[in-house]
Amino acid sequence: MKIFKLCVVVLFIILFPDVSSAEENTVTKIIDPYTIEVNDTNRIHLYGISTSMFEEYEEFKGNFEEAPLKIESKKIKDAVLFVEDIVTFHQQDAVNEIEKILLNKTIYLKEVEQDDYLISFSADDDLTINELIVAEGLANMDDLIKPEYKMRFLHAEKMAKDNQSGIWGIRYQSKSISNSEVIMGKGIYKVLAVISIVNLMYLLFTIKQLSNIPSWSGLFYGFISLLIIPFPVIIVAIQYKMAAKIYLGICLIIILVIFYILSKFILKHIEILNIKKLSALIVGSVLVVISYFTFVYAVFDNPRIVHITQEDFFSGKIYTDDKEVIGDHISVNGGTDHLNDLGDYLYLSGTTFFGGSYGDVIPNGNIRFIVVLEMFIGFLLQLLFFSIVINLIYDKFIKSKNIVEETSTQGEKDIMEREDKECQVEEVPLKISARVSLDRETTKLSAILATCIVLFLEICKGKKD
Repeated sequence: MKIFKLCVVVLFIILFPDVSSAEENTVTKIIDPYTIEVNDTNRIHLYGISTSMFEEYEEFKGNFEEAPLKIESKKIKDAVLFVEDIVTFHQQDAVNEIEKILLNKTIYLKEVEQDDYLISFSADDDLTINELIVAEGLANMDDLIKPEYKMRFLHAEKMAKDNQSGIWGIRYQSKSISNSEVIMGKGIYKVLAVISIVNLMYLLFTIKQLSNIPSWSGLFYGFISLLIIPFPVIIVAIQYKMAAKIYLGICLIIILVIFYILSKFILKHIEILNIKKLSALIVGSVLVVISYFTFVYAVFDNPRIVHITQEDFFSGKIYTDDKEVIGDHISVNGGTDHLNDLGDYLYLSGTTFFGGSYGDVIPNGNIRFIVVLEMFIGFLLQLLFFSIVINLIYDKFIKSKNIVEETSTQGEKDIMEREDKECQVEEVPLKISARVSLDRETTKLSAILATCIVLFLEICKGKKD
């Protein structure tokens, strides 16, 4: 009978080694949430505890470093740019909290597996310190745990998650951006190349014709050709932004050279050009510059919409999801959910050229330097090219006015001379007729006087007799 009881006790110890008697020890050092040192000599592992969550978060965070948002993706994907802590809890924080609980305290050990122990402050405690560490979020529960302890540790971990304690309260902020590229067929680029070459040849032909005074149709088609030179960049920029920017630089050089040639042409043919054609040159030049920079803004407007989210690392609960626009972009009414259109770029170009206010269209990033460039070019055109043309128009207007005044003055002189001659012609017969009438009157008076004298003499003679 005694042998049977002894066999039962030995079998029970083999099957359930965790019920071995507890030992009293003093905690002298906390190595990590999983390992402690007792009695200054022995290192033991805490059963049911894992530090995998700390390692997982550090690995996740280490994959992303804060960097400038210059991701040029060839594929449609979401790119997480960097991660920063909002609410953090590192492994050292857990060690510090465990030190407050265990350091220099007397504990009792129960070996559950080789080198893995349950610890408690009393041999009679039902709640182990292992469970307390998990319940406070100072570590997570080990996946490989015996069934008889699993429910207790699951309950402790649930408490930590519900209260967002320790590691379960880690919250981070990430910035991500969605990149996509539209792939255009090669055929469209061939068509654009043909159109550009034909347009450039026609433009060169038009410039060559400047040796003579161009007709109205020649001026019109020449400026239309200049207006549409930058147009291909709208499509090219969809897939090849750098190529589009280089093309715009070439277009700017061409336009400036043409303006230089045009200035020399005006000075050479100033006496022949009329005011209407000079005015047309001013209007056309303004339209060309505004049109060019409209396409420039369309190419350089590259808003990057960054999604800024705050969420729990382990639960995935999202607290905030905001948007931020960065990079070179043009802000219209502060909008971030739609792309700008050519009308917005045209408005910005026009107001910049004439020095007006932007209103609700605001350039950001490097586009501000392009705005300054357009203002400078507009200033030069107004100072040099436009001033030359306007002065020439003014001179022509003054000359035409002087010619009209001289013509009217000469006409008045001719009229006065003609009137003087007519007056002289009329005065001659008037004098003759007056003299004749005067002679007649004198003759009559002489006859009457002679008759009177004769009668007077006859009367005097009769009295004498």
